[in-house]
Amino acid sequence: AAALQEDLPVLGAEEVPEGERLRLEAAVYAAREREGGPPLPGPAAAEALLARETIPVERRGRALDLRPLLQELRRDGDSLLVRIGFRESGATARPEDVVGALGKYPAAYLYERRGMRVRLRRPGSPEGTMDYGA
Repeated sequence: AAALQEDLPVLGAEEVPEGERLRLEAAVYAAREREGGPPLPGPAAAEALLARETIPVERRGRALDLRPLLQELRRDGDSLLVRIGFRESGATARPEDVVGALGKYPAAYLYERRGMRVRLRRPGSPEGTMDYGA
């Protein structure tokens, strides 16, 4: 905790035993409108994007299909919640990619990570999943 910013609280910590590792599976982000900025897409736009078979985006100069990574997209009050998965290959996306795929200018919104899903991997034993945050 001493090495972190004061406004970044430590909510918990556990030691990962030797021979085990954590693998990030997904992260949940909230996109919000900036003051005076354009409105967030509504529920119908989110549903339409989720209904698509493919969602091509460009990520770091390479073409990427966002659809297999996009696990959840929904309005929650004044936020747009986005759950993005991670692949073992390292493939991932950002919430800005999702907002761009909705036809909006990503820099017009604020983003906050609300939670992560990690999996504890033990060689030779079942995996366990832990959720941190939303």
